[in-house]
Amino acid sequence: LLATKAYKWKEYKSDAMGKMAELSDYYTGKQALTKVIRNEGLVSWFKDMGDEIGSLSYKEVYAAVTGRKIQHCIKALEDVEQFEVIDCNFHVKSFLCEVRDLLMQMVRIVGVKDEIIHTLKAITDMSYGWEVCKEYSNAIHARVQANPTTVTLLRGF
Repeated sequence: LLATKAYKWKEYKSDAMGKMAELSDYYTGKQALTKVIRNEGLVSWFKDMGDEIGSLSYKEVYAAVTGRKIQHCIKALEDVEQFEVIDCNFHVKSFLCEVRDLLMQMVRIVGVKDEIIHTLKAITDMSYGWEVCKEYSNAIHARVQANPTTVTLLRGF
């Protein structure tokens, strides 16, 4: 997970930026087979949102700040979806949903740190150990019932 963190971050970031650029181009009204009236405000907004996504950094020093910035971007995308021009267009709403999903993946990636991986490993090891203890509890009970002095064998060193 840590080995692919940078790669996945770059992949999700470039995908999100690309989708914002496509939406910006879409509202220029110049694309073939689209009957969209040019909306300079949306062109500028989607371009600026793409730039904002492009400025995000996944370095651990900035993890909390980056996470908050991404949350603000997600909120802004949800807000812009309420505009009638966008709300009526299924393809644009689909693009916005995909970008929000990419940003959520970026939030998850920025939150992954060495300490969390080590903690998760310790928890899974403990969980495995607990399950193993459950398997042996009947055998331990039977042995203690047969010879109560074997309880001293259960003490730690």
